[in-house]
Amino acid sequence: MKPISLFADAEFLSREQAKALSDRVLSFAKADQTRVNIATGWSGNTRFAGNEITTSGGSTNTTVNVTSTVGKRRASASTNILDDASLKRTVELAERLAKLSPEDPEAMPELGPQTYANVNSYFDKTAELTPEVRAAAAQRTISTAETEGKSVGNVFVAGFLQATAGASVIANNKGLFAYHRNTTVEMSATSRTPDATGSGWASNGARDWSLIDPVALGKVAAQKAVASKSPKAIEPGMWTVVLEPQAVADIMPQLIGAFNARANDEGRRTFSKPGGGTRLGEKIADERVTMYADPTDPDILAQPFDGEGLPLRRIVYIEKGILKSFSYDRFWAQKQNVQPTNSGGGRGGGGGGGGGGGGAGLKLM
Repeated sequence: MKPISLFADAEFLSREQAKALSDRVLSFAKADQTRVNIATGWSGNTRFAGNEITTSGGSTNTTVNVTSTVGKRRASASTNILDDASLKRTVELAERLAKLSPEDPEAMPELGPQTYANVNSYFDKTAELTPEVRAAAAQRTISTAETEGKSVGNVFVAGFLQATAGASVIANNKGLFAYHRNTTVEMSATSRTPDATGSGWASNGARDWSLIDPVALGKVAAQKAVASKSPKAIEPGMWTVVLEPQAVADIMPQLIGAFNARANDEGRRTFSKPGGGTRLGEKIADERVTMYADPTDPDILAQPFDGEGLPLRRIVYIEKGILKSFSYDRFWAQKQNVQPTNSGGGRGGGGGGGGGGGGAGLKLM
């Protein structure tokens, strides 16, 4: 990883640079099939604690992952050293490992050229979050929390702000090339009362820095700290709990695997029926619940393709409480004669750029 100046701009490979790099890697390949996944990105962060800024840092990194397929045998190797000799060694290592690997009867061929949805995941305001801008934002959070918590004395404020900018790149020797830029920013704040009996936390994340309100985060964190001061014991029992959006957002990724078609078809997952079959078409939730994946939805931190370059599309899993769809990797989709929704997590590696890769997340309505 190459360190950068705290005052440097966000750095990562442009589309042209990524294409040139992937072409260099593929020029060394001798395997039947070769895929190159490139994660290139910048990250900058500012941490504050004890009501003052404590650290600020940044880094850039570009990682090349090579997946080689020889017959039905497949293996991967990666490097972040980008000279020709290192890239060639990485390709040769992936090919040697592939020849030593057991055959994978479910291995799918690499994809040819694809067409992807237009997904706007890159925002200049996020990529331009310099240390000075981050410091000013942190100070606004601290000042707001201090003001909001005055009724209980001097509250203690801590938090973390991190911005990323980068790109996910996929290329193979069948003519596929995909490049997607993305940015992300996350900011959190924690506040504690002087007697340490009350604490509050607030957080927000987005692609676009303009959607993050440092003042609101400081206010909410301090309000929670004040409200939770001097807690009282309650008896164990059944209590109604209202989850905040952030709590629900943390749960949502755990649900993605529940919609795996193969696992459900084989009786191994949440929506499998005892004795065979699945619960597709059945009511599984309140009619007010709709859940879907859509790479074009700005509220979902997604990209238009998965780790093998398969285009991602909108899929409604639950509609008005009814289980409507499952996710199908390419192998199981072919076996079931349906359209694939993903490649099973990008077999062989890959990933996102500075802002993370992955496919389409979930949105709950």
